[in-house]
Amino acid sequence: MLAQWDIYLGKTFNFTDEVSRYEKVTKEDVIRVFNKYIKNKNATIVNVVPDLSEECKDKTKSINPYSTNPVPEDPQYEGLTYKKAVDDFDRSKQPTPGAPKAAIIPEYYQTEYDNGIKIIGTKTSETPKISILINIDGGHLLEEEFNHGTASLTASLMNEGTENYTTEQISAELERLGSNIDFYSGDDKTTVFIESLTKNIDATLKLLEEKLFHPAFNDDDFKRVKKQELESIKNQETSIYSIASRVFDKIIYGNTILGSYYTGTY
Repeated sequence: MLAQWDIYLGKTFNFTDEVSRYEKVTKEDVIRVFNKYIKNKNATIVNVVPDLSEECKDKTKSINPYSTNPVPEDPQYEGLTYKKAVDDFDRSKQPTPGAPKAAIIPEYYQTEYDNGIKIIGTKTSETPKISILINIDGGHLLEEEFNHGTASLTASLMNEGTENYTTEQISAELERLGSNIDFYSGDDKTTVFIESLTKNIDATLKLLEEKLFHPAFNDDDFKRVKKQELESIKNQETSIYSIASRVFDKIIYGNTILGSYYTGTY
């Protein structure tokens, strides 16, 4: 929606504008639209007619006063006959696959900062947006030194408030910019995904800097996020897929960090 507003209207989506648009609708507007598009226009009306055969007559009870009226045949179907499509395609034989098509790899650039951060990227002008994916070493595989769930909890808390913004304030600021900043953890890394309109990328990166270097890690957020994680784990015990996945990992990886996923305590 944000992209469509920017592309087609040339402005950022504003919920106030949407509310104002609806509030401006008057009774006269409704009547005018009714008269133009609905009144005396053609319509399709569906009548559900019950089976009125002798064996069903006693079992059928309808509150529709017109249910026993005969349904006339539509004159537009008079004289029409069904003609089954005919082809000479032999479906008993498997088609011969064509030559595989080579993947089209977009042109990309690479660079490396003096501090060792490696960059790979590509450019597209289809929409006025910028997407950034940052991978940071560290994840579930490093939790042998900690309680299981540390990586997931840390990433979840990074999505909460900071030293200078509450969770609600920073969410409202991102919504105003039409941007997203999401942290999530994996087995061997923690990932940050940033998405922004091109014109708002500087302001969005300022908020990223705030989240990265000034997270609040306050007790209320921690308790709430921890409770959500524990409830999620408990819900997995009702999922056949989740149980099978855990058993499979246990068989494959044994008594390792990958074979004992979430068996520790928070």
